[in-house]
Amino acid sequence: PIPCVPWQSQTSGQYQRRVHGNETHKRWRAHMKKFTDEEVLPSIDKWEKDGTVPREFYNTCVKWGVYASLYPVEWGGTPFEGKPMDNFHKIIFYEQICRAATLA
Repeated sequence: PIPCVPWQSQTSGQYQRRVHGNETHKRWRAHMKKFTDEEVLPSIDKWEKDGTVPREFYNTCVKWGVYASLYPVEWGGTPFEGKPMDNFHKIIFYEQICRAATLA
């Protein structure tokens, strides 16, 4: 039999215990959360109203290491901690960016 995913109480603030990932994924999640909280969420309403994201934001993404983070350095990428990133890193990236709930 296949074991079930262990669920935690929904009142704890976590709907499901994370059963995949490693320490790099935890650090990437914290990094992306901080980036989204500090650089995306404060400006997203203005960007939506303006219908564009300012060019300077792309420089900010490079500074934070989130621009082209899934590409290797030799291709101009900025992988987190200089190491190859996997699909869980990609999921975490979108998980955090989607907290802005926007199409901008």
